[in-house]
Amino acid sequence: MIERQNSVVATIVVICLAGFSAGRGIQKQSPSATGQLSFASEEPLFPIWDERGKEGFINAQGRIVIAPTFDRVMPFQEGLAGVEKDGKWGYVDRTGKVVIPLQWSSAESFSDGVAAVVDHYHIYGKPDGDDITLAACGFIDKTGRYLIEPSIERRLEQCPTFSEGLARVCFAPGIRYYFRDFPYDGQCGYLDKSGQWAIKPQYLVTPRIGPPGDFSEGLAPVALKEIKKFGDASWQTDFAYIDRNGRSVFEAKGYYLAYPFREGMAQLIKWRTYGEEKPGTATVDFIDRTGRVLFKFESVDIYDVDRFYEGRALVKDRQTKLYGYIDKSGNWVIPPKYAFALRFSDGWASVCVREQTQCAYIDRQGEVMLKMDQWGWEFHGGLARQYLFTRTIGETPTNRNIEGYMNRSGKYVWVSPGGEYIFKPDWWRENYVGPQR
Repeated sequence: MIERQNSVVATIVVICLAGFSAGRGIQKQSPSATGQLSFASEEPLFPIWDERGKEGFINAQGRIVIAPTFDRVMPFQEGLAGVEKDGKWGYVDRTGKVVIPLQWSSAESFSDGVAAVVDHYHIYGKPDGDDITLAACGFIDKTGRYLIEPSIERRLEQCPTFSEGLARVCFAPGIRYYFRDFPYDGQCGYLDKSGQWAIKPQYLVTPRIGPPGDFSEGLAPVALKEIKKFGDASWQTDFAYIDRNGRSVFEAKGYYLAYPFREGMAQLIKWRTYGEEKPGTATVDFIDRTGRVLFKFESVDIYDVDRFYEGRALVKDRQTKLYGYIDKSGNWVIPPKYAFALRFSDGWASVCVREQTQCAYIDRQGEVMLKMDQWGWEFHGGLARQYLFTRTIGETPTNRNIEGYMNRSGKYVWVSPGGEYIFKPDWWRENYVGPQR
């Protein structure tokens, strides 16, 4: 079903001057002379774990490429993956070599050539006894060199993420950090990779609308003014879409929410609620880069219309209450006939005619590509990670539920430890094509 487009949580930060420190360079392997795929190639790698709970990576054929030796791993992003051992995080390349030493209390995946890392944490007590844990965030490049050093003067709960060279940061007047439920109105701006304000804080953040959007396709949505109509429970906000220099490209007034651009379009939401007894309704406008409304859906639930992925947007029809897909003209390209559906990824989408039964993966024209007994997760890099069996409630690293990676033929190239005790030999012969276990 459609993933809810909740506002991204705001980050509160006080900015100090950024410095630099020395780091290590990354050594990359080149492809082999035979032209065959090497470990350092761009083949997708997938996180797995062994019976000890240690984590590593396999390739699309199920062969272990990086042995499970780490306590936790993150998926590869931009050629590197964050890994943790004994409470410290660093980064490995596609050969499994640690190219940025394990030294941080926490770390994020690389985005836009930059990764956020946490040097240490600060715990602050509040009068009500609810302590706040704040992080000293820094930002590194792919050599491990600090672009923005951690500082006790820069204390925040969540590190911002860079997108198209800028990171959105917010603060509330009179406080230097972020409360999880963000009870205060504040202002937001955008940092560059030197830690300086590229766009000074001037845009609204509130508990309802959240912070401005990240930059996407050269533009970012920002809130200018919020107005509540006291005759009902409706809220209206005046938005603008700005460029990376902070210039307003166009304004969108009187909307409830505004979302970043994706595949050349953005969504603007108008919403009105009529009290607890009658649910609210939304109007979803799809706009182009000039702010012109291309088409719209009216009188829908606020979460019934998704954004575009691979040229298709998932929409729940207001009459039949079933899901289908539209093209970029706003027309049904796959009619609404599914009780359950996910967005497209790797050219396929998971759908079910009835909830959790009569399921399949379909292509962008709606043709059935692979029948399933239940709904399936999205494909990425040729594999889809699937849930297979509930092994325990309250998982521990050494006692997890049974999952597997399925290829586009519906066969499994990897099944997690414990599967050999759950599935009978016939299942393995019919469904498993990975390395010998």
